[in-house]
Amino acid sequence: EPARPYIEAIEEIQNMDDMTDYLLNRSGMNYTGISPIEIGVQKSLSGEAKYEVMITPVYPAEELCLANQDEYSSFSDKGEVYKQTTDGQVWYLLGRLGYSEKEISRILKLCYRFEGRLAELMKSSSQQNDYINYVETADNHYDYEQLLELSPVFPMKELLERYQISDLEDYTVWEPDYIKGVQKLYQSKYLKEIKSYYVVQTVKQLLPLLDRESYDKAVEIEKQLSSRNSNNNNKLPPPTADMEEEQLT
Repeated sequence: EPARPYIEAIEEIQNMDDMTDYLLNRSGMNYTGISPIEIGVQKSLSGEAKYEVMITPVYPAEELCLANQDEYSSFSDKGEVYKQTTDGQVWYLLGRLGYSEKEISRILKLCYRFEGRLAELMKSSSQQNDYINYVETADNHYDYEQLLELSPVFPMKELLERYQISDLEDYTVWEPDYIKGVQKLYQSKYLKEIKSYYVVQTVKQLLPLLDRESYDKAVEIEKQLSSRNSNNNNKLPPPTADMEEEQLT
């Protein structure tokens, strides 16, 4: 059961210090390597012939189960397909690992809730896809000290040091309000949600790679749900419909 150590590493997280150790992959057991705040290097948004360090939100298509931030507030047929694909993957693999139905349901619920909080902080899909206007608003420059002031709770300093890009003169922050919002999420009151997010994302990445049975199951889930037509009369509420009970302050 090669997936078990990676899932257990997440389950063993007890506090935010442990969470930061996991995020920084100090034990080597953070399989996904994803982060609520992404750090990368690419060509300047201004069109200059130089590369810059970019501080961005998560990439919805890769790191949100519903593949689009708008789905967490307005659930479409496409979002339902993505949700049921994720549900099928998680129910299958965690079931194989001995998780109870109650435990699996809870993990999925908390994962969607945390993703919904991230989605709520992000600019909408239409805003991000309006390339010219988005680039104009995303080309925000911070020096090293300003960036650390923007992210006093989330371990920005440690991540930059890990990637050996700390103490530079210039960083481009695409959505500063998103970075500010993550500071409110990276707290112990949301630890169970964060852990569930990493469990689900780890399952999704590991499932096709484990063994032939897991691979076949992953393909079966994808085929079943991709063939669904859009004539669905049993519309479901967004998977984060119960988030209101714990809104950010």
